[in-house]
Amino acid sequence: MPGDQIDSCPVQPSINLKRWWTYPNLRTLNFLLLVPLITSFTLGFDGSMFGSLQASDAWQSYFDYPVGSRLATLGAAPTIASFVGIFVVPFAADRIGRKWSMFLGAAFIVAGGAIQAAAQNFAMYGVARAFIGFGSVWCQTAGIAWVVEISHPRQRATATAIFFTSYSVGSVVAAFIIYGTVRIPDNSAWRIPSALQVVPSAIQLVFIYFVPDSPRHLYSRGKHAEARAMIVKYHAEGDENDPLANWEYEEIALALEAEKTLTQGFFKPIKEAFGTKGNRKRMFIIIWLSICSQASGNSFISYYFSPVLRSIGVTSQLSQTLINATSQLLSWFSAVGFAFLPGRVGRRPLFLVSLAWLLLTVSGMTAASAVYANDNSNKSASYAVVALMYIFSPAYNLGFNGNLTLYLGEIVSFNIRTTGIALNQLTGSCVNLIFQYATPIGLENIGWKYFIVHIPWIMIEFVVVYLVFPETKGYALEEISVLFEGNNAPVTPAMMAHDKPEVHQLEDKPIESEHQEDTK
Repeated sequence: MPGDQIDSCPVQPSINLKRWWTYPNLRTLNFLLLVPLITSFTLGFDGSMFGSLQASDAWQSYFDYPVGSRLATLGAAPTIASFVGIFVVPFAADRIGRKWSMFLGAAFIVAGGAIQAAAQNFAMYGVARAFIGFGSVWCQTAGIAWVVEISHPRQRATATAIFFTSYSVGSVVAAFIIYGTVRIPDNSAWRIPSALQVVPSAIQLVFIYFVPDSPRHLYSRGKHAEARAMIVKYHAEGDENDPLANWEYEEIALALEAEKTLTQGFFKPIKEAFGTKGNRKRMFIIIWLSICSQASGNSFISYYFSPVLRSIGVTSQLSQTLINATSQLLSWFSAVGFAFLPGRVGRRPLFLVSLAWLLLTVSGMTAASAVYANDNSNKSASYAVVALMYIFSPAYNLGFNGNLTLYLGEIVSFNIRTTGIALNQLTGSCVNLIFQYATPIGLENIGWKYFIVHIPWIMIEFVVVYLVFPETKGYALEEISVLFEGNNAPVTPAMMAHDKPEVHQLEDKPIESEHQEDTK
């Protein structure tokens, strides 16, 4: 992880972040960040496994060759189950904390993986996938907020951007495992990878205890001394007088005292999320991010690549699984490489370039597929589709892997952070559910013409991002509210410079709810 992160922090740390690995506490923190990062590994494993198993003769035979709506039901089961979790997780994550919310999610994933490996019929397999989907939304919502809030301020951009790169790692591992097991003639071909899916979440259950709690969550629960101790230990190597640690704690205290974040009632966070003009803009961006991340062509690349390959004459299960495995490897390399870009070039340019690249890729796939459909002997057209399927993942990862995770965690303030992330999950699940059902049915009935609908839609996505999305590069986490609330933000540069409360004298007590005038 680069130590010289370019994101703004007005106070210089006393430690040399270019050599962060030489500092025991910071080194430990960055290692422990792997625990929440495993979440995306699990998601990537599941997505790649479901797509790859469709190329397995044993899996197809056992579940009676599901196509159309039956295949869509299996694909959509995790998404449907996630709807339940989405409405509970924000409240739970703010009450019991990010750590124990992730613990519950990991437990559900372990249970789902075990049921899936032992599935005796179609229904049991679908229920297992639903367990995995329910657990995933807990881990993902809590995990993003957790990484944003405990990582070093000058490493936040890279740490958060790396969150979804492990998705590609999980995809690669699953793809190559199934490339190996697909040769097994019996049901072990799909039961083995299903059983292995529990491993990453089991690791989370074991090591999650050692990861420090979010200082923002600790402060909001009245544990001010513990919040400061976490910052001093992991961000300043125990130096109580470190200027960056003092600045970070004061900024958190000022922001949370101004926001009065820990309000009473289950629906209060939802009301707050839409209560001001700035928050409504945040929620619109969050919704649009989830739409872009699910409706840009990735449904037929990730979950239903096997039907796409069959439509261009690639029918061998070994060829299909090898193409998937190697394309996932390219996806991983690109995701890791692109994770370091947001802190250097900004977030907004990456979204725009990514969408333009996706537009060209999907347009090329549509044209090449049309040529092959008219002439099945045209191998060049078939090869072109395969090549563009490889190119799709880097195009997508540029804007909607690590960059999306970072931007999502940044633009929402603490009091609505888990609510905003959950809303992103909810919208993404809704869009994903539509495409989970529409894609196999569309490919079965209209073939390559199904790709066409994505082309004008990606154009619309580009225009909205260009017109609405602000750049957050160069702002500290609590300062980003200025981009949305202006002078009404809980923390502004002027306030930080002149109006800081004596935060070191604040009593250790939970923040009380207070009515505040909203900025309409």
